[in-house]
Amino acid sequence: MGRPAAQTARQSRRRTTMALKIVASQCTVCGACEFECPNAAIKMKRDVYVIDPGKCTECDGDDPKCAAVCPVPNTCVPA
Repeated sequence: MGRPAAQTARQSRRRTTMALKIVASQCTVCGACEFECPNAAIKMKRDVYVIDPGKCTECDGDDPKCAAVCPVPNTCVPA
């Protein structure tokens, strides 16, 4: 028998939800985004900050906090 429709819809939304990414060439490595992220999705990796797409919820529909605190416009962008 198939899966309940609600469960299938939730799984489909999870697959289509896209995390944010940090444009490395624009990032000043100031660290503001790492401390502002409510999901601890941003970490330093090889001298650049990266966003873990498994943890990023794009702040659940609010304005992404990483983009709001970043001093360089358009550095935290949809993946």
